[in-house]
Amino acid sequence: IRQHLDKRNVIAAGFSYGAATASLAATLAPAKFQCTILLDGWFHIDYSSRGMEYDFPPESFGATWPRKKKKELVDVDSSSNAGEEDDNDANNGLEDGGGVGNCKRRKGLDVPSLFINSGQFHGYEKLYGATKRLADQINGNVSSDDDDRKDDNTTTSATRQHEQRAEMHVIPGTMHQNFCDIIFWVPRRWGKKMFELGDADAYEAYEHILNW
Repeated sequence: IRQHLDKRNVIAAGFSYGAATASLAATLAPAKFQCTILLDGWFHIDYSSRGMEYDFPPESFGATWPRKKKKELVDVDSSSNAGEEDDNDANNGLEDGGGVGNCKRRKGLDVPSLFINSGQFHGYEKLYGATKRLADQINGNVSSDDDDRKDDNTTTSATRQHEQRAEMHVIPGTMHQNFCDIIFWVPRRWGKKMFELGDADAYEAYEHILNW
């Protein structure tokens, strides 16, 4: 099989955490991928109840993994070393609270990408906001948090730029599981109740995904 693969036209694609993995692969090795197809990606981790919340994976957003600073040493003789460690932590993108906002910036995901999202994930403000930030980053049009959910139809405002490198679509009436193959191996009347497939016709939703 390998001899028939066109290594010059490789696409990174994934669903849910697989979409996050695909974005990470394209971020770490952009020259190897022509584009990415990201289905209902899980691009935000929210452990705010425990003091940690960040866009995921951080590398795709041009940041390092969030960590908390090491406890400052109280020994007077080692105070200078403690300060040096804090400086090193800052240089490595480490910070209190676990957020990525003050982390050292990297380039992040920068290949043409197609984002297809469920109506369910579109309804999660923080998750959808992170997805839109990633699309805007690719288009070179990073927006403020207040604009994250301005467009709730088929594309972000960034796709109206002269050079469109990222498209973002939402399929109304769909749930996260609409992107799985569940609809092909259970009767329709069971799928909606057992797997939360949403109000949209599951087969039509899949056709939308394939058409894009």
